[in-house]
Amino acid sequence: RGQKVQTQLVSKSLALIEKDVYRPRFLAPKTIKITFGYNCRNKEHYGIMMYHKNRLIKAYVRVGCQLKANNMGTTLMPDLHLQDINYDVDVIDELLSQVLEQAEKQV
Repeated sequence: RGQKVQTQLVSKSLALIEKDVYRPRFLAPKTIKITFGYNCRNKEHYGIMMYHKNRLIKAYVRVGCQLKANNMGTTLMPDLHLQDINYDVDVIDELLSQVLEQAEKQV
């Protein structure tokens, strides 16, 4: 208490950043920007960080396979040329739907 806190931009410290835009029906003209990435600094801090106007609303919200405490993970398969990941549409759609469900609860 009483000490200054150094500001850290979380989006700048992420690895493998992907950006997307969510357009909810109930906010017709507005869009919600979603930034996906990996935290490489601390492996124990995982989950979704939710911000609204640069203010942290919820930190490390676990969704999808993160809710189950086991040693199993969702694997990513390389594509034919081994230059990219063969994105499984079902896994990405489920994760995105859970992210959007959490975002709608916060709005």
